[in-house]
Amino acid sequence: MPQEVHLAAAAMGRSSRDVLTDAALALVVALSASAYVFLSSAGLPSRWPTYGERTLEQARGFEKGRLSLDVEPSPQLLAQADPYDPAHVRLWEWDLSLFEGRYFMYWGPFPAVVVWLARTVSFRALAPTDAHLTLLGVLGQLLAGVWLLRWTRRALFPDAPAFGLVLAALVMAWATPQPWVLGRGAIYEVAITWAQALLLASVAVLAPA
Repeated sequence: MPQEVHLAAAAMGRSSRDVLTDAALALVVALSASAYVFLSSAGLPSRWPTYGERTLEQARGFEKGRLSLDVEPSPQLLAQADPYDPAHVRLWEWDLSLFEGRYFMYWGPFPAVVVWLARTVSFRALAPTDAHLTLLGVLGQLLAGVWLLRWTRRALFPDAPAFGLVLAALVMAWATPQPWVLGRGAIYEVAITWAQALLLASVAVLAPA
C-alpha cells in the first residue's frame, strides 16, 4: 500500500508538472505568434506591407480554369520576335515562365490551391498577399514543431527537465531564418515556409503511430 501511494503521488506530481509545462509552451507560442504578426506587418497591421501576390494570381488563374497565372504578359513583349532575348528584360515578369503567351509559376501549387478553395468558400472575399501566406506558413511551423517537441519529450524522454523543452520551443520559434523570412514575405518565402510546415505537421501526425 505505501508503494502504491508513493506511485500515485509521483504520477500526480508529474501530471501537475506537465500542466505547467504545457502552459509555458502555450505562452511561448502565443507571444511568438504576436511577435510574428508585428514583424510581418512592420508594426502596421492596418497597412500590411506587400511583397507580391503571386500565390493569389495563381489562385485566380485556377478560378478561370487554367494553370497559368492571372497575369497578362506585356503586349510589347509578345510582339517581339524573340521575347526571351535578355534585351527585353525590362518587359519581363520576374520568376515566371513565359509559354505560349501566358505566364506560369514554377513554385509548388499547394498554397495557391488552398487560397483558391478558401476564396471559393468565401465567395472570393479573401485576397491574401504573399506576406499573409508567409505568416501562416511560419505559424504552421511553430505549432507543428512545438507539438512534435512536446510529444518527443513525453514519449521518449519523460524524465528530461521541462526547461529544456521550453528552451527548445524558443529555439524553434526564433532560430534563423524565421525573423528574416517574416520581414520579406514574397513567393519564395511562401513556398519555403509552407513546405517546412507541412513536413513538420506530417512528422507530428505520423510519429505517434
